[in-house]
Amino acid sequence: MKIVVPFTNLHPVTKAVLESYKLKINYYELDDRDNYRRLLKTLWEENETVILIEHDIVPWHGAIEELYNCPCHWDQLDTKLYLGVKVLGWKPHRHRPPVIHLGEREIGPTR
Repeated sequence: MKIVVPFTNLHPVTKAVLESYKLKINYYELDDRDNYRRLLKTLWEENETVILIEHDIVPWHGAIEELYNCPCHWDQLDTKLYLGVKVLGWKPHRHRPPVIHLGEREIGPTR
């Protein structure tokens, strides 16, 4: 399993919490507009299990292990993707409790 944190401005709380979990975390600084796409392409081509954590997200204790052990192929889908895969007959689910978002703006619940 590879834990990847792409960032332009890594939130110090995200880093502190992730480091406290004592897991190998791979930080990738995104220094140009195309780095994120290239990183995802590389991760896809490596064909190994990846947990991607955004720069301002704090997963609760045990969340990373739960995602790793989950038998599903896709977890924590955004609303459009979630609805799209439901149309295709997939049954996506969400792990609870949700992770903490440290962004400056409020993000409401998705439906």
